[in-house]
Amino acid sequence: MNRRFRRCANIIPYTGSGVLTTALCLDKAKTKEILLQNELATPRGQVLARADDALNRALQFPLIVKLVHEGSSMGLSSDSIVDDENALRRRVAFVINTYQQPALVEEFIQGREFTVGVLGNRELTILPIVEITFDSPRGINLFQPDDPVIEMAAHELGHAPTIPAKMHLAVIPAPINDALAARIRETATRAYRALDCRDWCRMEMRLGADNRLYVLELNPIAGIDPDYLLPKAARAAGWTYAQLVNHILDCALERTRNGN
Repeated sequence: MNRRFRRCANIIPYTGSGVLTTALCLDKAKTKEILLQNELATPRGQVLARADDALNRALQFPLIVKLVHEGSSMGLSSDSIVDDENALRRRVAFVINTYQQPALVEEFIQGREFTVGVLGNRELTILPIVEITFDSPRGINLFQPDDPVIEMAAHELGHAPTIPAKMHLAVIPAPINDALAARIRETATRAYRALDCRDWCRMEMRLGADNRLYVLELNPIAGIDPDYLLPKAARAAGWTYAQLVNHILDCALERTRNGN
């Protein structure tokens, strides 16, 4: 990084998490390490740098193959969930060759998926919990056909990415009982603190067949376009879009005034 730019980044206040937190959250393997250190459940997984790397035999199929880095569901398709080692090796090879980075292999948690927006620093606000429903029981959160990320992905890859079955509906607030809602809010708070997030973040988790909540990932730079999930959750709480943006700005302003 240019030395002058680095000095500016340390001087000019900005909203959102710091560089270290953002880098850690964009590295799914590192995120998992920190979650586990803080006794938060996350799917068992392994990083494969090569397609023929030995697989941890403790991992149970079905598995899901992801990019270690990136966000916005980059690298996910209908081929990402695999049921045997041959399919796994093919998908890992595709990820490594296409995206020039290792693959993260995780046990696929088939269950209800929730996304949670968290705002604040010392005092946290948990936005209404969102449940994501899918077209199939093995659905995963993928690109939306009209998502601007598609254009960016096409530019990076040199071709339009494959658009498989997408999420069916975002239900806000999630139709869950008070006990589960409390567990989700507690898990979100602990994950936010564990990764040292600031100002705002959106995270995803699944409820497994064993009734455990598994944190899938945290996005400290979650999209705040009015049609994205975080603003939708804020609207469900009775906030206008302007109130959401101003709340984030107020959080950052208070934080910087306190020297953080």
